[in-house]
Amino acid sequence: MDCPLPPEITPSTKLAAACRYIVEQRTGRIELDFKSGDSLHLEPLHLLSILVSHPNLAECTLGQLYAENLLTQSAAQLLAQASTSKVFYSCDATGTLVTASNHFAALFGKTPQQLIGQHFSAILPATQIAQLQQWHAQTLTDNTPNLHSVELATQSGTHRVILSLLPVGLQGHGHLLGVIHEVPEEFQTSEQDRLAENELETIFQSLPDLFFRLASDGTILDYRSQNETELYAPPSYFLGKRMQDVLPEEVGDFFIKRMAEQRATGKLVCYEYDLPLPNGIARFEGRLRDLPGTDQMIVIVRNITEQHEQQQARKRAEQQLKLALDAAKEGVWDWSITEHLWSANSRLFDMLGYDAEVPPQSPEVWNQKVHPDDRQRRALAYQALLKGETDRLDVDFRARNAAGDWQWIRARGQVVERDATGRALRAVGTHEDITERKILDERLKLAATVFENTAEGVIIATPRGHIIEVNQGFIDVTGFSREEVIGRHVRLLNSGRQAPAFYRTIWRALLSEGSWRGEVWNRRKDGQIIPEWLNINAVYDDNRQISHFVAVFSDISVLKRSEEKLDHMAHHDALTGLPNRLMLQARLSRAIIHAGRNKSHLALLFLDVDRFKNINDSLGHVVGDDLLKQVAKRLKSAVRAEDTVARLGGDEFVVMLEQLTTAQAAAHVADKILHAIRLPFNLQGKEFFTTTSIGISAFPEDGRTPAELLRNADTAMYQVKNRGRDSYSFYTQQLTQQAQRKAEMESELHRAIQHNELTLQYQPQFDLQHETLIGLEALVRWSHPVKGMIAPDLFVPLAEESSLISKLGEWVTLEACRQIKQWRNNGFTVPRVAVNVSGAELASGGLLQNFTHALQSYGLCGDCLEAEITENFMMQDVDKAVEVMHSLRELAITIAVDDFGTGYSSLAYLQKLPIHRLKIDRAFVRDIPNNANDMAIAQSIIALGESLGLEILAEGIETREQQAFLREKGCRSGQGYLFSRPLDPKAVEYWLTKGDDI
Repeated sequence: MDCPLPPEITPSTKLAAACRYIVEQRTGRIELDFKSGDSLHLEPLHLLSILVSHPNLAECTLGQLYAENLLTQSAAQLLAQASTSKVFYSCDATGTLVTASNHFAALFGKTPQQLIGQHFSAILPATQIAQLQQWHAQTLTDNTPNLHSVELATQSGTHRVILSLLPVGLQGHGHLLGVIHEVPEEFQTSEQDRLAENELETIFQSLPDLFFRLASDGTILDYRSQNETELYAPPSYFLGKRMQDVLPEEVGDFFIKRMAEQRATGKLVCYEYDLPLPNGIARFEGRLRDLPGTDQMIVIVRNITEQHEQQQARKRAEQQLKLALDAAKEGVWDWSITEHLWSANSRLFDMLGYDAEVPPQSPEVWNQKVHPDDRQRRALAYQALLKGETDRLDVDFRARNAAGDWQWIRARGQVVERDATGRALRAVGTHEDITERKILDERLKLAATVFENTAEGVIIATPRGHIIEVNQGFIDVTGFSREEVIGRHVRLLNSGRQAPAFYRTIWRALLSEGSWRGEVWNRRKDGQIIPEWLNINAVYDDNRQISHFVAVFSDISVLKRSEEKLDHMAHHDALTGLPNRLMLQARLSRAIIHAGRNKSHLALLFLDVDRFKNINDSLGHVVGDDLLKQVAKRLKSAVRAEDTVARLGGDEFVVMLEQLTTAQAAAHVADKILHAIRLPFNLQGKEFFTTTSIGISAFPEDGRTPAELLRNADTAMYQVKNRGRDSYSFYTQQLTQQAQRKAEMESELHRAIQHNELTLQYQPQFDLQHETLIGLEALVRWSHPVKGMIAPDLFVPLAEESSLISKLGEWVTLEACRQIKQWRNNGFTVPRVAVNVSGAELASGGLLQNFTHALQSYGLCGDCLEAEITENFMMQDVDKAVEVMHSLRELAITIAVDDFGTGYSSLAYLQKLPIHRLKIDRAFVRDIPNNANDMAIAQSIIALGESLGLEILAEGIETREQQAFLREKGCRSGQGYLFSRPLDPKAVEYWLTKGDDI
């Protein structure tokens, strides 16, 4: 019978052709649409059963059979019509044969008697047993007849047959009848198809998974498993239905996309998905591919819920471990000892700055990065681990990072695998960067060393003041042992020299500001009272509550003695031992106040030795100095003990007489002095004669300030000189004339400020070692339209005595800032510019406002300015000066003490002042290296500045010898004509451009 294979099954397809299509294409459910509008769904076996039971209908079309109502007959009716078959058997639910026809037994070369009681496994191959048992079970479960197409292996070969299964009640329950109908020859499976089927079956039998065979549209043609317990539903639930229809909608859509992907690529498609089951969500893995030679697909599905959960648990554990290691900043390493390979995670490489994308390397590569001093110790630690001498590795060493620096690493680890002999095979561990910890440890060790070995005493106390720890310096300074003071209150050291209010002030400062420093007088164990410089700081806990106090103190007895010596040197003449100008001014200021309060008189006698220069030049400085010393002695013997005799310098002396009833009483003292000086002097065994000229000024008639009295007495002295010397003269009408000149100049100065007659010149300041520019000092100049250039010594004191000093200071500061801004705009970078500040400005309260206004006007920062404040002016009101200077420092303005050494500041005051720099007055530099006194004073000032942590700058340097001496003694900067005269702004620019000496 010739029955060509149709392209598809339609109502016009003949029954034989449709059956051949079903057999060869292994198609699933068939859907027929008739012209009448009816639609019919057929199972493939339904058509096969019609052909088996009615072979004479092979050439009829499906439309004709539908018209004859044959397509709608049930399978049971068709089986009844086919009951004439002689090949049948019956069996129980286990597959044991109960009956067998002769023709059925003959298929296997047996007799019925030989088969009865035997299991199907005795006659059928194992590949068919599972399928046959599945069909039997389905028929008994559904209790309805079933038809199946099967390749039956018989004694004569494999044939495609139709197996009809009917549930029957033979010998009890659970029996069924199987009837076999032969399929015509043209519908038999070819040998090639059979081999493919066997191959597919062999593959299926080797897989412990769920198996689906799908038509091109996803219809499930076959569904089974090696283990029936793995089936999540009976085959009847799936067979004939589309895979995407039996799955949840979301999973079904996902499956459709995977089918499209497989068709597009033709390759195996693997995927995972979650499926809700009665006992929870399960994870499945699917593998989808085409069935070669057909348009069908096979899907192998495996339940990987347990593996997935384990994998997720591993991921979580790995993530937690990674987070823990990252938090701990540790890297992980793995050493395969047998393979001699060492590898690590990226954290370890990042720790040292190396590329993490490197393959495992020999340990020797990393051993070379270990510090040479640490290699042996590290190697011994690893050897002890490998030999089993220790269970765990724990060693610190230094390793070179990618930048070439050394980092401290802590290696921890253990052996995780050994062979039967105990030989180490693999070790794992971590590396931790402990560089910061090592640095902190070193700092703590250093701090402990400093604590124990510093010469200063250190006390650690509770917030209530009870001592909990002291160092060796404390023991050395106070004489108390550690055991004698631990637990006792710090008031143990109080000397009683300072009032309780003093200590209350300290406690208030500690509680409000957290620190206090200053001088105190404390008592040693032996009762001796010593001066100490004390620094106390509060230590706070995490809640900003005071947990401890730390006090550091030093015995400043030597410093006090040095201060007294320095004070004596600064205020006394080194040659004669008499008070110098500084002390005279101090005493004169106090005497004026006292005289004004008591309505009494005082007088100044200004004198110099007549023709002293001739004696000094002809006989030498040694003889001249001897003469001056003898003059000093005679002056002292000629006055009362309470009077002051001072040497101003050279051959100039001043005698201050206090508590005079009238100014004329000074004439009597002047006569005594003239007589004493006329007596012969014994110089080097020879008699010499000289005289003196004396000028007298009186308070309050001739002046109310030290400067006025000194100036007027000096003027009177020159009157004597002009009249022939060896006499005295009171100050007279010249005071009025000078006052008139001062008033005139004051008016002109006021106009000069308004009409821009003032200019600034800038004297460079240099590093004495390298002679590099470090700053400029702004010096004000007055170019009078008639009188020409007026020296600042004439108009600055006048401005200070009047109200003009504030305006003058404001103009100088504003002009200096303007010039700095202009220099910067012109491309010149200049260091800070020093501006002189007078005492009147300091006292007026407008100084801070002037500086702030000038800086803001030109958009400058405070670090471009330096405020030079004269020492004497600072000392007039220390508290006010400290307040203003703190405000200036907050603006980042540098503060310098000008003309240091000419005032009378004490070490205690200097320690209170927030200053940066001391400027040695030119008076102490001018005679270096010829004047031992000036050299000693300059050296003392430098030493004092170093002890206070201050910079030192010397003024008036004019010779290389002066530069060398100052540099040798520790003075690092200076200014003077040796380096440069004051320059106008254009000259400064030229100098900055050319770098030439000026």
